[in-house]
Amino acid sequence: MMQNRLVESWLISCKELSFTTPFVQLLIKEGYTVLRAEGGLNEQGKDVIALNRKGEICCFQLKCGNINASEWAKINGQVNDLTQLPPVHSSFAKPPKKWKCYLVTNGEFRGTVPQVIADYSQRQRQARHMPVETIDKQELVRRFVDGYGAFFPADPQDLNLFLNMYCRNGDSTLNREEFKLFLENWLDSYSTEKSKQKKFEALQAAGVLCSYLLANKYLADNYIEIVNAWVLTLVTILHFAHKWEISDQRIASLESTILGEIEVVYSALIDEVVADSGNFVETAYGFFSEGVLTHKLRCTELLGHISAYLNYCGIRDVTPNCPVELAEKFAQLSGYKAIFGEASAPMLYNYIASLLRSEQEQASAAEVVGLINGLLSTYADEGPGIPSPYYSIQQTAEWLIGLDRETITESFQNRAYCLWAAILLAARCGLRDLLEHHWLLISYISNQEVIADTANDLLLWNIGESGHVLDVFPNATQSWRELADLSRQETEVFLPEPLRSRRYLVPLWINAMPHRCTHKTVLAILDA
Repeated sequence: MMQNRLVESWLISCKELSFTTPFVQLLIKEGYTVLRAEGGLNEQGKDVIALNRKGEICCFQLKCGNINASEWAKINGQVNDLTQLPPVHSSFAKPPKKWKCYLVTNGEFRGTVPQVIADYSQRQRQARHMPVETIDKQELVRRFVDGYGAFFPADPQDLNLFLNMYCRNGDSTLNREEFKLFLENWLDSYSTEKSKQKKFEALQAAGVLCSYLLANKYLADNYIEIVNAWVLTLVTILHFAHKWEISDQRIASLESTILGEIEVVYSALIDEVVADSGNFVETAYGFFSEGVLTHKLRCTELLGHISAYLNYCGIRDVTPNCPVELAEKFAQLSGYKAIFGEASAPMLYNYIASLLRSEQEQASAAEVVGLINGLLSTYADEGPGIPSPYYSIQQTAEWLIGLDRETITESFQNRAYCLWAAILLAARCGLRDLLEHHWLLISYISNQEVIADTANDLLLWNIGESGHVLDVFPNATQSWRELADLSRQETEVFLPEPLRSRRYLVPLWINAMPHRCTHKTVLAILDA
């Protein structure tokens, strides 16, 4: 069956970083209650701790690849921790005396290893420790197909798109619109289901499908696109859970698992940035050459995503992975940032918000000045403006250097989606002279914003006929006090309902969906 072959192909390609989340979703589908999933951060030999249907404590250690005699020798210490050290969790009143141990791999147990493990388990029993059971690739394929096989796209066109996305090079940029619309259309096909349980299972399956589609990106350590995909998946799940009236409590475990994965991937990205000796800037090219432009784009993305992660952690009150070397790298990345159309604006706003949230007022004010001057320079002297957030920063970069003049053909003269947020940030930073100097030009630029009839629909990639574009020119003359008051307005009511209690998602959401970045979302980050 194609499902079996696809699942087996995905399992073989999985790295430990990409394996935890779908495995946890499988356990939940099978009736387990997951207590802890470390997402690759091994603690006492236990990657996942869960309760089975009987209430028994089950501990899983996850490995990738075939386990032969030499590999068994390497992991023997971790297996000893798995079988000999009691699992720790806040729900346990005291250390348990019994727990079930599982060694899981997406490969095979080769050669004499099955017998070695059987002998090992016998010795563990004799020593009054826990034996270990094994789960290999074939069992995982069977269980994933049994659990989620029915949720694979059935429509030939949808299946073809799924396979096309699955087979793409891991280094490639995620086509976010295509990915998001695929998930939306696939989940929407369950809207006619009368069974709320079936809809809930579809939400769970969305996380597994995301894992399948990201297999090559995990292999390529394409961390930014992995994060974008998980964020898009999570906001899609939140949209449909709200639409189908599935409670937050019911999706809490699924949401927690995805957030844990996002945190682990961001942590890996930061470690990569800190370890990089070239600062992601290639100086062998001429200053205005394509190579430098490419690296400016990369630095802008890194700066914006790390800032979003720091904002997320600050709002959610979790400790970020923040090595001491990160501050120096942050400054270097900031020195090479650039404006690549309005799609890059959320990243720059996240950076400014991270400075404001850490009370670096002088630095944040300087960044606001630079952003406003940079944006307005594209509109001055009847300039063409910059591509809207509906064009990716990659498309804009190609347009800027003349590689692609066919994708972007419209004019953006005197209209902007992201400028008003910068103006309100300037007002909040007290930059009255700056705004007064530029106000005549500002008053000629229409501020555009997508308004949804139902705020929850802003979580969709397109809102279609359920909304409209607001097109407003600033006043020819503007009261400073009124502008300062606007910069302090409460904006939570304008957020999609699922995000009002999850404002920590807003920094990640606007990076993944830049056409949802407005002054309201930027202020929501600052005031959370």
